[in-house]
Amino acid sequence: MLGRTIADPDAIEGEPGETKGLNLLDLEARLVEGKPLRRVTGVFAESGTPMSGYEIHNGVTTGSALERPLVSLDARLDGAVSQDQAVAGCYIHGVFDDAEACQTLLIWAGLQNDQKTADYQQHRLTELDRLADTLTDNITVVLLSRD
Repeated sequence: MLGRTIADPDAIEGEPGETKGLNLLDLEARLVEGKPLRRVTGVFAESGTPMSGYEIHNGVTTGSALERPLVSLDARLDGAVSQDQAVAGCYIHGVFDDAEACQTLLIWAGLQNDQKTADYQQHRLTELDRLADTLTDNITVVLLSRD
């Protein structure tokens, strides 16, 4: 989406053809068979900050923006940063879930260093505990376990 075009000549995700992207990165994507889904870990290429998430996509990306990768994953590079450093993207989902990785991305985007980001994982656990407490307080568990 961030590149110039997304081509789907083999009709993998719909009608065969090509769609214009946002033209924010010097890239082209071409959909191919197979959609890997895998957990990945690595570091942000510029800062060395650890990051993790999951990779899911069914395409091959080419273009000069790949010469400025966003992340380094287990001996391979992923993503791209625009030449003017205004736009970045990658195929990794969940990079904002880790507080340190999220902080790194937000600082890159202009957040002041003295501001802290929320810890998503801690927030998620707190909200799950709150939900469990609400259910415990309002549901008669014995009625749910009847045969």
